Amino acid sequence: MKTQPIFKDYLWGGTNLSKKYGKANGGFLAESWELSCLEKAPVKIANGEFKGQFLKDVIEKNKSLIMGKNGENEKEFPLLFKFLDANKDLSVQVHPEGENGKTEMWYIVDAKEGAKIGFGFVRDVTKDEVEKAAKDGTLQDIIKYYDVKKGDCFFIRGGSVHCLCAGLIVAEIQQSSDTTYRLYDYNRRDKDGNLRELHLDKALEVAKLGVYEKAYCNAENLDECTVAECEYFKVVKHTVHGEKCFDTEEKTFNAVMFLEGDGFIEYDGGKKEKFSAGDTFLIPACLKNYKISGDCDILRCMLP
Repeated sequence: MKTQPIFKDYLWGGTNLSKKYGKANGGFLAESWELSCLEKAPVKIANGEFKGQFLKDVIEKNKSLIMGKNGENEKEFPLLFKFLDANKDLSVQVHPEGENGKTEMWYIVDAKEGAKIGFGFVRDVTKDEVEKAAKDGTLQDIIKYYDVKKGDCFFIRGGSVHCLCAGLIVAEIQQSSDTTYRLYDYNRRDKDGNLRELHLDKALEVAKLGVYEKAYCNAENLDECTVAECEYFKVVKHTVHGEKCFDTEEKTFNAVMFLEGDGFIEYDGGKKEKFSAGDTFLIPACLKNYKISGDCDILRCMLP
């Protein structure tokens, strides 16, 4: 099932997703929500017998067939998939942890020279110190920044203070939550001229303070690499040259984000669906065997 993305327009976005993937008909956007069953932003199915229907409704009616054995106890579809255009710096932020939290992973699709991410702190800090720095505009001085390049992958556990900086296109896979607490936003104003809201009290309640162990790998030149694995999801990056076969084993859906290239998904005895870079497909667990043919880079996500 190919998904029909929902576009989100935030002040830090740009036209890079439009240029690379043809999103938003060449327009300005910050995020392309590729696969979402959140009540406030449910995607529709773009092909096949369920075309035009909300994905969440189709899953509710066919839960065991789509989710598989590993997802039989999930009340709702548990994950959210996005492409992001960080044309400008995103806020320094944190998400809560746990079943209703937001643990996520980033795959750097493209990075301009000098692009960075922020992750954790340069040293041990206190809540009072972080609060003061957020209020007086010096928070960036105590955030740990890392240079990044195409193919870099980062695992961001809930409770981790982090930020994407300007010059990045990112594929993001996360728990199905849109809860974000901003610590600092560079004193930017929204379209109505108001300072963007911060959430210092809530952020400091959930933030882990100190130096983080960097959960990182680079998968740019690897044909197959597990880039993130936790209790919520497992993500494998594949490079396909020609064709590659996969098997859901009826255990879990496979959600596939196509990062580069084009080709076909072949399934069910010869049926085909064409894909292009920037597309996202949800492969039901009941499909079992499928094949991707072409030359492409993909992220394949499963329930553990």
